[in-house]
Amino acid sequence: MEAARGDFLAFVDSDDWVEPDFLQQLYEAIGNSQLSLCGVADQAPFAPPAECVSRQQMQHQPSRYAQLVYTNYAINKLYRRELLLPAGPRFDPAMKRGEDAAFVAACLQKCDTISACAGILYHYRVNEASATHRFYEGICRDEAKLWEAQRSLFAPAQMSAEEKIWFDRWSYGKIISVLRYIAVYAPTPAVRSRYIADFLQDPERFERFTHLPPGIGGRSRLYAMLARRRRYGLLGYCLHGLH
Repeated sequence: MEAARGDFLAFVDSDDWVEPDFLQQLYEAIGNSQLSLCGVADQAPFAPPAECVSRQQMQHQPSRYAQLVYTNYAINKLYRRELLLPAGPRFDPAMKRGEDAAFVAACLQKCDTISACAGILYHYRVNEASATHRFYEGICRDEAKLWEAQRSLFAPAQMSAEEKIWFDRWSYGKIISVLRYIAVYAPTPAVRSRYIADFLQDPERFERFTHLPPGIGGRSRLYAMLARRRRYGLLGYCLHGLH
């Protein structure tokens, strides 16, 4: 990034591939926005509609904008140089998991508007040997940073009742995905229990995990009951067995 001399920056992972007009379409879409984005073909392909949206509109509509193509992927976007250089957002070298999503959150916080082009232009390959598929001891620290960064993208106090419910479900989903990762990849039951307890020691995460938003299913009620009773070993066992 420091060596870049162009007016725009883009990132492509070395094991992925893009459509031939990936950069052209992002460039044509960006207009006066600080960044533009496109759809991604991954395990759940999603193509955003072509639009230019204000940061304030995004903050009030998580049902539409708390999607991976907006909030998580750094690789499906074109960034104006002035958004990043000389002193804009950076990838945190201390983070080994979620550093791309934390970077995107910092970028979106600086944008007045965000543009999207229709269509899926980026193709993401799932690598079973990557850090997301083996246990990482810094998961609680990194995911706590990401939790704060991504939640700050939205403004619950200014949402409609329906959007607030959607936001609460999304927040719950972020927590349960981390706990399932710990449950599946922790090397021993003792490590699994310790890391689950560590991640849930934050009062706000504990509150959101144990007081379910509307529409969450029966398994989650079991998880919440076990967490309220501090039965983290059994919670980890259930998460591992039912993932």
